Amino acid sequence: MKTWVSSLLAMLMVLTVFGAGEMYAGSAFAGGMSAYAESADEEDLNTFFQSDGMDVVFFDVGQADATLLHNDGVTMLIDAGTGAGGQMIVNYLNQAGIDTIDWLVATHAHADHIGGMVTVMEEMEIGTVLDSGIPHTTQTYINYLEYIDDHDIPFHVPEIGEAFGFGSADVTVVNSGLPGDSLHDGSLSLYIDYEGSTFLFTGDAETAGEQRIVDSFDFGSGVDVLQVGHHGSDTSSRPFFLDAVNPEMAVFSYGENNRYGHPHQVVVDRFLDRGTTLYSTAVSGHTEMTASNGQVTVHTAPWDGDLGDGDDGLININTAGSAELQQLEGIGPALAQNIIDHRNAHGLFQSIEQIMDVSGIGEARFAAIENDITV
Repeated sequence: MKTWVSSLLAMLMVLTVFGAGEMYAGSAFAGGMSAYAESADEEDLNTFFQSDGMDVVFFDVGQADATLLHNDGVTMLIDAGTGAGGQMIVNYLNQAGIDTIDWLVATHAHADHIGGMVTVMEEMEIGTVLDSGIPHTTQTYINYLEYIDDHDIPFHVPEIGEAFGFGSADVTVVNSGLPGDSLHDGSLSLYIDYEGSTFLFTGDAETAGEQRIVDSFDFGSGVDVLQVGHHGSDTSSRPFFLDAVNPEMAVFSYGENNRYGHPHQVVVDRFLDRGTTLYSTAVSGHTEMTASNGQVTVHTAPWDGDLGDGDDGLININTAGSAELQQLEGIGPALAQNIIDHRNAHGLFQSIEQIMDVSGIGEARFAAIENDITV
């Protein structure tokens, strides 16, 4: 544990000095929690967590992720939202009579996934922290590592294919950070099987991460529940991935009126076209489920996928003219014309990632605009 955390902290000192690493616009609380998330009924919570099965709560933490799983008296928390989300999670756990997180999972180092970690660690007994091993240079991530180091909390970076028990559930690591991974594609991803009921959590894994998952693992006829990757962004939930994991139910975790336009309509449509039952934390608040006897019972109303009458605020790179393209960060007249010339010569873009085939648009520029574009 000390070796891993110390190594990451040492690496971050070097990166910080030389200015390396990525900045993440999503570190702010970009999208509010519903009124439902602000309070929880103590009697209902105590009843919920005394069920004869595995209870799962997809928290409404705004434009962020946090999911609680509990069975046989053992608790796992996958991500902890932002700082504000962390306190809400602690309040919920206190009302539910839970004082220990046996497995605290950080899918990746962005603040909308680990921003609430320190608050949770301060208030709860922690068994083991699982991390992707891909570092970030933000103070949020440094604070998270330093708290773990200062309090001697067991810390582990699992390898792909690693498996362990969680109460009566079996957990398989289907993705983890590899050298050269982006924070998103290195997202620590877990496949959890509770007595035949299956759940898949992929953090913010994008196309490369999703491809690695389906290349390495056979999901058979599909999973019961998928937490939709990257808050429903078109960078994730690619058609090949959904074909492989074939979810019966999908939970979208995002903040209402967030600055990124999540979830993207094209992603919602992919699930609707498959007949997947959808749930939305922004619409219904905390989404609560119980897995028992091979069935998953949902205690929250499903979502019809309606994103409202307005558009999602994204610029369609297949239809936008020069003036509209120049609204994108770092895209001036010359690059806008390059985009138009490229699609005239090669046809429509089939994915937003293909914009990196355009002369003058590399990975850094794509990272700056990926949440603002669609096809």
